[in-house]
Amino acid sequence: MNILICDDDKLYIDMIRKYVDEFFADHKITDYKVYEYNSGDEAAKNNEKIDIAFLDVEMDGINGIEAGKCLRNNNKNIVLFIITSYMGYLDDAMDEGVFRYINKPLERPVIMRGLHKALLLCSKSQSKKINIEYKGDNVIIE
Repeated sequence: MNILICDDDKLYIDMIRKYVDEFFADHKITDYKVYEYNSGDEAAKNNEKIDIAFLDVEMDGINGIEAGKCLRNNNKNIVLFIITSYMGYLDDAMDEGVFRYINKPLERPVIMRGLHKALLLCSKSQSKKINIEYKGDNVIIE
C-alpha cells in the first residue's frame, strides 16, 4: 500500500503522516510506504503505484486537483483526498472523482474514518472477481 501526502505546509504533512501511521499501526498493517511532497508539481511526477493520496489544493505550481489528475493517469483506482481551507474547489474536485473533500483544520476522527473507508475501497478494487453462470445462476468467485 502506497500513500502520497502533498501540502505546501509541512505542519499538515506531518499531521497527516502521524494519522496515517497511527491508523496502520492500530490495524496492524506494516506493509505500506508514504511519499511526501511540498508541491503539486513534485507529486505529479511520482511514478510509483499510489493507492491513496492526500492533496492540498492551493499550492505553487499546479494545484492539488491537477496533481490528482496526473496521479490518476498512472493509478486508475487511486483514492483521492482533497485537504483544503477553500470550499470553492468542491465542484472541480467532484468532477475529478475525489473520494473525500476535507476542510482544514484537520480533525483526527475525520481522517481515520476516511482512511478506513478508503482501505475498504482499495481492497475491493484489488480483488479479482469472476462472474460465472452455472445452471442458470450467476456465481461470483474471488
